[in-house]
Amino acid sequence: MISDGTVGADSGATQIVGALVLAIVMFGIAYGFFRVQDALTKGGIRPTEEDELVGLDLPEMGVLAYPDFLGHGGVPSTDGAPAPARVPEEVG
Repeated sequence: MISDGTVGADSGATQIVGALVLAIVMFGIAYGFFRVQDALTKGGIRPTEEDELVGLDLPEMGVLAYPDFLGHGGVPSTDGAPAPARVPEEVG
């Protein structure tokens, strides 16, 4: 910033402080927003594990994004029909 006609270390330090203040304030606002959303939303802001495994097209938007590509949450098959979705076994 050029406030008095000169460019020096003071203006650079001012910009660094301003950027840090902006980052801290925005982080605080975002953190507070998501904490409130998590408290107000049934089950929190995360989808269920079942929805994550099947895909979020239907639960989130109500339509399939690529119905010909994957089918209804399944995996591609050779005959063009969607194969049933496979749920991974728990690792333990």
